[in-house]
Amino acid sequence: RYRQYAELMRQCAQQVVATQGLEPQLVAWWSFDEPAGTLWALDYTGHGQGGLVKDAERVPGFRGQALACRGGCVTVPPGTLRFPLRAITVECWVKTEAAGQTDKWFANNVYGNGAAGFRLGLSEGKLCWAIPQTPWSHHLVADEPLPLGRWVPVVATYDGDVMRLYQEGRE
Repeated sequence: RYRQYAELMRQCAQQVVATQGLEPQLVAWWSFDEPAGTLWALDYTGHGQGGLVKDAERVPGFRGQALACRGGCVTVPPGTLRFPLRAITVECWVKTEAAGQTDKWFANNVYGNGAAGFRLGLSEGKLCWAIPQTPWSHHLVADEPLPLGRWVPVVATYDGDVMRLYQEGRE
């Protein structure tokens, strides 16, 4: 089992670069365009920060493929993203079919006592962005629920002082 796990970690750490070019300061980018059944999601920035796909499947996305998580996730090995955060932007396209979801995270790097990291997801069907400074603090929640049944662009930012959350280009 260890050898299988070590091989999966080696696959996740592949250093690949997207052909269309990327912003030079981009830390990670997961497109989920690997073949169906692939157990990892590669990071296409060349930084080798891929993750393991667990209980999720690739489906048609807004562009290329997406992950239908349904309780699953992609886990990026610990230690790849550095903290404390000075500034961060997380951008993605999301689509949900279920209203009122809570504690469902598109990107989650808050662990342990909940006092550091970031996470972007849903709280009572609304977008939620968290940059905790103390255990489980500093959540920003959108005013409107995420629309159902269609792809929605989402951006969450933190500049070291201010957290912002955008849904379809509106703050």
